[in-house]
Amino acid sequence: MGVAGYSAAGLTSGLAALGGVVGGGMAQGVLAALFLPALFAAGIGYLLYRAARWFVTPSPEALPPGPAVA
Repeated sequence: MGVAGYSAAGLTSGLAALGGVVGGGMAQGVLAALFLPALFAAGIGYLLYRAARWFVTPSPEALPPGPAVA
């Protein structure tokens, strides 16, 4: 039972082929397959962080005046 088309032989040969593109075997194929989504997730996380900082940081007009400099 399971999803048709997902077999151990198909997955390992696909990962090995992907690893062969980067000069390795199946282990390098796993790393290559995980690298792009991880890079995408890190980029999205950074953009969300910057957007949150932009929304939370008050504008200079909204800040109270600083101490007077004599």
